[in-house]
Formats: sequence, structure tokens, C-alpha cells
Amino acid sequence: MASAHETTVREVYEAANRRDMDGILAGTHADVEVTPVLGANVGANVYRGHRGIREWTEDLWAEWEIFEVTVGAVIERGDRLLYPVGMHGRGRVSGVELDAEIFHLAAMRDGLVVRIEGFTEREPAMRGLEAT
Repeated sequence: MASAHETTVREVYEAANRRDMDGILAGTHADVEVTPVLGANVGANVYRGHRGIREWTEDLWAEWEIFEVTVGAVIERGDRLLYPVGMHGRGRVSGVELDAEIFHLAAMRDGLVVRIEGFTEREPAMRGLEAT
């Protein structure tokens, strides 16, 4: 049975797949910080707060005609979670198809996602999880 933290994380990603901003914000803390692998400035942006979440998702939705994610098996350590994220997308302008797997290290506060850090490889993400 999934923990409350895992359930919240999965609900946020399911809302993202529906492009449901209210659903995304309902599961994220007002102080959320996201360091994504994908975005307008790949690997360079940190998006902060609900305004940042809106900016990040608007960037993604503008770039990708189709963009869907699947959360894999979650490893949980207290208020931190590590999980693979399967991505499928098609570029809005280029039509280029994307099928990839990345890893997200998330932190929870007050039952909400307060941090998501993206990694292209599992080992650095695992080291981040174990560092706490």
C-alpha cells in the first residue's frame, strides 16, 4: 500500500498529465522548488513557488504537443522520495518524439511536495536520497 507521501506525489504527476494546474498546485507546497531536467533552459532553471510551477509547466506545455509522465517504483526515506519518471512526448514544432527515463528526488513538507530535483541518471539521485 502506498504511503500518503507517495500518493500525493502520484496525484501531482497525474494532474500534470491532465494539464490540470489546480491539481498540480493542490499537491505542492507554496514554497516548492523544482530543478528540472527539462524546461526552457534545460538544467539551468530553478522554479520557485506556485508561480514557478506555473512557469515550468507552461514552458513544457508550450514546447511539447504531447508530454506524459509515468512514476515508477518509489523509494521512500522519511520525507524524501526517489522514483524513476518515464517520459513520452512529441515536440510541438519539430514533431520529434521523446521517450526517456529520468529520476526525481522529491521532498515533502506538511504533506505536500516542497522540492523536486531532476537527474538524468539513477546513481546521483540515489546519493542525494542517501545523503539525508
